[in-house]
Amino acid sequence: MTNLNKDVLIYIFEELNDDQKSLHSCLLVNKFWCETVVPILWNDVWKFFEDPYEDEEISERMIEKYKSLFKIILLYLPEKSRNFLINQDIKIILTKEKPLFNYIIYIKSIKLSHIYIFANKILGFDNIEETGYQLFAFEQELFKLFMNNCSSLNYLDMFYSTHHLKHQLQNFPGAENCLSRLYELRCNARNDQSFFYGLAQICDSINKFIIEDLIDNPGLARLIKVQKKIQVVDFDHQSDEDDDEKFLQDDLKRIGTALKFHAINLRELSLDFCSKNSFISYILENSINLQKLALSKNIPNEIINENIIIRNPCCPKLHTLLLYFVSISLAIKIIEKVQGNLCKIGIYFVTYDIENSGNFIKTIYQNCLNIEYVTIIMKNSDFDELENLLIKCHHLKGIIFESIYEGEDINMVDGRKSLLLETGEKNNFLLNYPGLIKKYESIGVIKSYKHQDELWNSVYIKTVLD
Repeated sequence: MTNLNKDVLIYIFEELNDDQKSLHSCLLVNKFWCETVVPILWNDVWKFFEDPYEDEEISERMIEKYKSLFKIILLYLPEKSRNFLINQDIKIILTKEKPLFNYIIYIKSIKLSHIYIFANKILGFDNIEETGYQLFAFEQELFKLFMNNCSSLNYLDMFYSTHHLKHQLQNFPGAENCLSRLYELRCNARNDQSFFYGLAQICDSINKFIIEDLIDNPGLARLIKVQKKIQVVDFDHQSDEDDDEKFLQDDLKRIGTALKFHAINLRELSLDFCSKNSFISYILENSINLQKLALSKNIPNEIINENIIIRNPCCPKLHTLLLYFVSISLAIKIIEKVQGNLCKIGIYFVTYDIENSGNFIKTIYQNCLNIEYVTIIMKNSDFDELENLLIKCHHLKGIIFESIYEGEDINMVDGRKSLLLETGEKNNFLLNYPGLIKKYESIGVIKSYKHQDELWNSVYIKTVLD
């Protein structure tokens, strides 16, 4: 085992990529194994840390892990940077130990959130006036270190809910070499447009965008436009009580225009939209390779002109459709226009035009015979349509009931694979029929049944439909 060639070892170690304990054990086998494991461990060193959340306390164990990691990283600061930080009254953790490897060169991902957590929770810096300059100085020297030493980043995550990046990374020495092959970017659209313009001069191979707080930032539009092949786009407006109507109703003309250049290559699209986003229909009609689509209205009660979203047949390869805060009639129209073989459909927090609930179920079994998992909206008179769904859709594996019921008996159909059923906090009609559930579980029609008090914790939403 210890004599396996390097290619075989790399393959084995990459399979253990998320198993920190096993990889650390492999370090101790011999020098050859150690040299092979170290790059894999440092490739995405942040994966061994819990993702931080705003105002969440960090455990003592995680604090010690942060200290251990940054103790190593800060060893590579050049003397000029160390002296600069000392002059800013920043006491960094340094030792005279000589590292066995140049660990920094193996880093392929950077996450602003973890850098901020270390600076804030351990060094005591924040955005407030008293320590804001120290936070800025510390991040500046750290990003200089990364840009000058990380040979080729794959993933750059510059988003944290309470902290925006204030540095122009493209201006640091080594940035062009470091960022030129960037594959995935996550950031806040409210960052200064110059940040995005700077990246656009260097990066043209970004495959995946995850953009929070989406606004029509011209720099971001430019960055999107110049990419060679974007396949995954996840745009989220992250609304809160401070969001005003103007922000939620942003027309996104520049973003939409830039995205049109990549419609043919898109594989996944997730977008929070409003009535002004007229580019969506063009994107869908030209996304011939799109496999997963998630759409959510910015303002749940806003009336949407359905032609803005979809006019013509589209998406011949779509297999997963997720819709949030939309009307049942719009969901029906989208499903009818999709040319692909949908196997997963989820609609949540719908506008309850409940008179269309039966038509929605009918639309599923008439257009989606390969459906495996589906969310359905029902009223008491829709049980015949539910029975048709169970009869006609032979690949069906699971149903989530997204509605409020008054209660009626239900005659499930035998002679098929067992189903997974789930109801949310408002959908408790099946709880009134424990005997019915037990009956169908005993004969194998129902494989398992769950009632979720909080629908967002749904097993299906997190693991099956998403």
